[in-house]
Amino acid sequence: LQETERKLFHTSVTKLLYLSKRSRPDILTAVGFLCTRVTKATAQDTLKLRRVLGYLKRTKKKTLHLKVGDFWKLAVYVDAAFASHPDAKSQSGLAVFMGK
Repeated sequence: LQETERKLFHTSVTKLLYLSKRSRPDILTAVGFLCTRVTKATAQDTLKLRRVLGYLKRTKKKTLHLKVGDFWKLAVYVDAAFASHPDAKSQSGLAVFMGK
């Protein structure tokens, strides 16, 4: 990608990361992958970004409702590896399960 396209890609992924961490956990996996591509984004990565944006556009009216009396079970698992890649980058993951 050209420098201006790469900057736009980086900015868009940053905004998606903020959104996914605060209100849209359903896109967190896809955004996590896009975060690994910001320094070396390709045209294929741009298509993946557009796919996530399209998904958000199609699902913006879907909401998650939590009620006080439902007594749902919430389980969260987190794992991380510090400097595990050859370029000394770290990796982390999160899984959230909710059900009765």
